[in-house]
Amino acid sequence: MSLLDRYHLLVHDVAAAFGYDYNDATPDWVHPFIHLILVLAPALLITVGSYLAIRGILKLWKYRSTPALHTEPIRGLEKSLFKTVLRYSRSQQALMILVSLIAMPILYLTLELPKQIVNNALDSGRFPIAILGQDLDQVVFLMLLCGLYLLAIILNGLNKYGLNVFKGYVAERFLRRFRLLVYRHWRSDPDARNQSEIIPILAQEVEPIGGFAADVLALPILQGGTLLTILSFMFVQDPVVRVRVGNLTMTNHPIHMHGYDFKVTCTDGGWVPPEAQWPEVSIDIPVGAMRAYEFVADHLGDWAIHCHKSHHTMNAMGHDVPTFIGVNKKPLTQKIRQFQPEYMPMGMSGMGDMAKMEMPLPDNTIPMMTGWGPYGPIEMGGMFSVVKVRDGIDADDYSDPGWYENPPGEMAYEWTGELPEFASNNSPKTILTPKPTSKG
Repeated sequence: MSLLDRYHLLVHDVAAAFGYDYNDATPDWVHPFIHLILVLAPALLITVGSYLAIRGILKLWKYRSTPALHTEPIRGLEKSLFKTVLRYSRSQQALMILVSLIAMPILYLTLELPKQIVNNALDSGRFPIAILGQDLDQVVFLMLLCGLYLLAIILNGLNKYGLNVFKGYVAERFLRRFRLLVYRHWRSDPDARNQSEIIPILAQEVEPIGGFAADVLALPILQGGTLLTILSFMFVQDPVVRVRVGNLTMTNHPIHMHGYDFKVTCTDGGWVPPEAQWPEVSIDIPVGAMRAYEFVADHLGDWAIHCHKSHHTMNAMGHDVPTFIGVNKKPLTQKIRQFQPEYMPMGMSGMGDMAKMEMPLPDNTIPMMTGWGPYGPIEMGGMFSVVKVRDGIDADDYSDPGWYENPPGEMAYEWTGELPEFASNNSPKTILTPKPTSKG
């Protein structure tokens, strides 16, 4: 294996460690960004940081090994410029740190809101949507998100403007005090009064010290916080979930998933290019075949995934038998129980009520329906499972997060009020104009 191949595998392993899995179907422009973000940029940062750390250690060692010059200290100034800045601008530094930290959530909003506008306002078909107990249609929800985005941009600009203005105030205030201390020291030295070097020192040479006093803490916190905010936004995006299903049975299975539409990304012939992927909510898997599809797990909840063939909902029942929905079987049941006391007929209202009953079964058989949810029996048999989407689940965490608790206003309920008038067969809204039988 060549060195380039080893490097490529390293990038894949690093990406997988962060929960990102990319392959030949991933767009070409993603690969260099993955290399830059996960490997090259951290390597450059570590290299530069190590160089600066070694350089600083060497400077410190050289400074301590060099005999110190015995100079008269200036009254009011510390030995360290950093300590002097903190001594005279401690409260202002704390305020600038606070303003810099406030900028981080505002910056995150300016990154998050455009994504929400595109995904949940423009491309989503789930409307109306409940916000604080109010049902909002698509236009109102879009205007709300756009207004919040505009507000976030304005607040971000005002925050930076206010911080920069206050930096100027801190710089001038500290510079004025610093010049005064230097001037007092010069006046107290009888041998230095006739020296003209004090003028350029007080005018030009100490000018950068004011900028240092304003940026010594606020600048690294603001720049470093901006970098961490952008990186955190990139790494906490809605995860792309890939489902791979292989069919080893003797018939095809149309796999259907609730709550999501997905894109078919892989077949037995290989990965499907992004421009050729097609959207589905059900995907038929032939015998001996494999299909993979992907979706963005951005809708929290418990979503059913099952085969769409109806006989799977009644797993152990036979086929080609008459149904008894709506049939009163009590007289027949009483006669049969004379010979088989434990006989139990199927429900006259369907199979849902049978899911509440559990009876002993012979060995090596599976029940027709099993499983309970938070609101009662699930009423499904074989080829059924539940996809649980939650926030904050690690990539390798397969523990059960429990049942999803719907927020207020997002739970289906029975309507007991007055029903609207429905259209009948003879209603003008539903009747079709008869097609002419002859040309006239």
